[in-house]
Amino acid sequence: MFQTKILPLFIAGSFLAAQEVYKDIEVYADNIEQNATQAVIKGGLLVFYDNKIMKAQNGVYDIEHKLLILNGDVVIFDETGKKINANELEVNLNNNHIKFHNFFEIDEDDIWIGAIKATKQENNITLENAIFSSCEVKNPDWKITFSKAKYDTKTKELRLSDAKIYIKDMPVFYMPYLYLPLSKERRSGLLFPTLSYDNKEGFIYSQPYFWAINKSQDLEIVPQIRTNRGYGIYATYRFVDTKHSKGKIKVGYFNDKESFSDDYNLRYKEHYGLELYYKNTQVSKTLSDMGFENKFYLNGVFFNDRDYLDLQLDDKISHHKIGSFYESRANFYIKNSYFLTGVYFKYFKDTTQVSNKETLQTLPKFQFHIPYTNLIYKNVSISADLSATNYTRESGTKAFKLKLSVPLESHFSLFNDFLNVNITEELEATGYDFYNVPLSQKKYSSIVLNTTIELSSEFVTAFSTGSLISMYSATYTKSNILNEHWMRYKEIPSDLKSDFVDDIPYESKITFRTHQFWQSENWDIDYLLEAHYYLQEGEFRDLNQELDLKYKNWQFYSKIGYSFLHKQTTDIYNKFGYSNGKWGLFVSGLWKKDYLSFETLEKEIALSGYYNYSPDFKVKAKVAYNIEDGNLKEWRVGTIYKRKCWSLDLQVGQDIRPIIESDGSRGSISNNFVKLQVKVLPFGN
Repeated sequence: MFQTKILPLFIAGSFLAAQEVYKDIEVYADNIEQNATQAVIKGGLLVFYDNKIMKAQNGVYDIEHKLLILNGDVVIFDETGKKINANELEVNLNNNHIKFHNFFEIDEDDIWIGAIKATKQENNITLENAIFSSCEVKNPDWKITFSKAKYDTKTKELRLSDAKIYIKDMPVFYMPYLYLPLSKERRSGLLFPTLSYDNKEGFIYSQPYFWAINKSQDLEIVPQIRTNRGYGIYATYRFVDTKHSKGKIKVGYFNDKESFSDDYNLRYKEHYGLELYYKNTQVSKTLSDMGFENKFYLNGVFFNDRDYLDLQLDDKISHHKIGSFYESRANFYIKNSYFLTGVYFKYFKDTTQVSNKETLQTLPKFQFHIPYTNLIYKNVSISADLSATNYTRESGTKAFKLKLSVPLESHFSLFNDFLNVNITEELEATGYDFYNVPLSQKKYSSIVLNTTIELSSEFVTAFSTGSLISMYSATYTKSNILNEHWMRYKEIPSDLKSDFVDDIPYESKITFRTHQFWQSENWDIDYLLEAHYYLQEGEFRDLNQELDLKYKNWQFYSKIGYSFLHKQTTDIYNKFGYSNGKWGLFVSGLWKKDYLSFETLEKEIALSGYYNYSPDFKVKAKVAYNIEDGNLKEWRVGTIYKRKCWSLDLQVGQDIRPIIESDGSRGSISNNFVKLQVKVLPFGN
């Protein structure tokens, strides 16, 4: 095969000047036929021009007009590897304009654009009579056709005129103008809306707006309308201020209609709140350079009513939650291998109460800690912890606690490592100042010695069918009050003791514990049994058992607590199911009681399952029944359908949301809902 360059052929005569202007273009081909006005190129055409590689079957170079025309399976590759296909291509070497016939481009995310005609000038491509989609090229599930568009190949922004949206071949929507960002880079604009239906609140519609302030900041504003309930707006500001830190600030407001508030006897007509999140893994570079780890963490949530959280639709910030309490935290600490010091704040919001004035807060707690350090022998170590804690609230008793803890630990093995022994003697000195109490209850201080002796053994046994790991331990604990002032521990009022004072276990007890793991080809068994034996009474008081069993596709989990003292279970949770990847079915039961009164808190049974009809189509369902009041707690049925370029998640069901009624009592609203989420690539939800 003979190959030659076009441009060297142009050097002679009147084409000498062209060599300097167009010296960056190189053309190779199997055969070149040239005369005074044009060069005809045939077979194996390859062009290097403007950081692009162009391939074609044939071509013509118009010398007078300086036009290079390529035809027959034209392909263009740019420096990023992006590929454009066309039937015919025309390159104007005077202004670097490129014209395409039957243009087609597909990117790394399988987003493609096809057009009858296209013109490229620098980074902009003008398209005429075109189609856009991310589905299969042949018979796409959805597509957008348009008469004219401008596409910026650098920013990957597509602006369409006279756009028609099709599902298969059926037109469903028309827009005279449409802007589509096709890259994954953050940019300002409207996000996809959320639409759902609730039988109590009506149709729910939200339209988020995203503002990409810069590379390290953005703001998302989400107004929403609930046709039967009211309207509201939420806003989330996100930022990255250093390479070690980032944060979020969220505010929101929702206003109920008078009719909705009256119908459901709501305590609050307006719902508003503030949420803060910040994490910094290097507060001070100077401290880090000195070898000190220093970190700050903030997670705060403040609101007048929990509906502020329940009414949010997207981008919820995860918070610390304990039962009905939401906990806000702010922590800062400095540590190295020798010590740790920190300050910690905790603020609790009780969602069951109208007022938070009586809720106890920890504002703040200071700590200085020295980790375990070996003494004369490696198996003898000592540690120290000093803390000062301020317990406060707007109304009710308050307290300040100062505590010093110094544990001395020794550990060794006996009988050729058969028996492990761990002995800990911990000395605790604690002082309390109580506020808003009678004078006789103003103070309490004590020095307590906590003794812990643990004996443990671990065995690993291999069988032909599997392996067994067995762990056994017996732990003796006893606390002795060596000294106390102002009051005796037994004289402290129960409310002060439960709110502020550390529990001092007078009674000596032994905790027996065994943990067994069995693993084989078909079986996985994890079994835990723990029982507490009180020496003074000479009997067991409570027992806890946990079993996690898996056999092939079968699963069984059980957790049971039992009180020997009251001769009844404290809590029961069992779950049994089968799952093979194609389908699964699970049944569970929960019976939870109050630890002190043994009053039933929850008693329910639930059934859930799924069925994968195909890799693209899944059905799931769940129903929960409250045995205590004889009502359904929740039910929902949903389906997920996935295609290459879109997916659908549909859920229908009922749930119960807790509320605070106008008189301050606790109530609930039962909601029937329909939720539809459609995700269209590359646009999102």
